[in-house]
Amino acid sequence: MIWRDAEQTLRLRQLELRMRSATLRGDLQADVRELVRPLGWMPWAWRGLRLLRGLPPPWRAAATGLGVAGVVLMLRRPAKVAGLLGLLKTGLQALRLWRAWQAQPAETQSEPPPQP
Repeated sequence: MIWRDAEQTLRLRQLELRMRSATLRGDLQADVRELVRPLGWMPWAWRGLRLLRGLPPPWRAAATGLGVAGVVLMLRRPAKVAGLLGLLKTGLQALRLWRAWQAQPAETQSEPPPQP
């Protein structure tokens, strides 16, 4: 009788721990999904940083100056910068569509197969 109660208590505790573990895993997956979009730009930033490190010092200084000017412009007129970024994004999407359309093989007019 004592063993049965202890075994039941142990099983309930194990079930509680499994449920808590599943809840934590679900919460962790939700957190990861929320971080994917904000951190999606990181590969581009890393490539840019590697590119800048490979430039000679005068070019690096010019790139730094352009970056600082961009940040100042964004702080002074955020709506204008947002409009420019939207225009840039639209242009990049149009370029992707154009490249995809160019990559498709040209459809050729072929004669219908002979009828038996």
